[in-house]
Amino acid sequence: MVEITDAEEQVMQALWRGQPCEARQIAETLAREKGWRRTTVNTLLARLEKKGAVGVEEGSSPKRYVPLIDSAEYGRTQARRLADQLFGGRIAPLVASFAGGRKLPPEQLAELKALVEAMSDDER
Repeated sequence: MVEITDAEEQVMQALWRGQPCEARQIAETLAREKGWRRTTVNTLLARLEKKGAVGVEEGSSPKRYVPLIDSAEYGRTQARRLADQLFGGRIAPLVASFAGGRKLPPEQLAELKALVEAMSDDER
């Protein structure tokens, strides 16, 4: 997986929400959300393109950027990295920290139970 900075991730988040996008559209979004200038966004897009995280739609003028990293896969990779860094790779404490000690609604609890069942390697 391509390593991207926090700032580059913000550009990716904007792109994942509205793909494909022109640099202008991404810059407008991040100006509203973060107060960033267009030059900052252009610099970050150039870095992401060089890293292979974004591409440009063929024949588009002006350039229309597309993500080359899947948002779900990126999320899974970041979650694994967080579990490794903070909890020695253990998943249960990571999930517990996300819940923050609060009770989960029945539908979320059911989702978690189904996920645990699906991930189980028990031969019942």
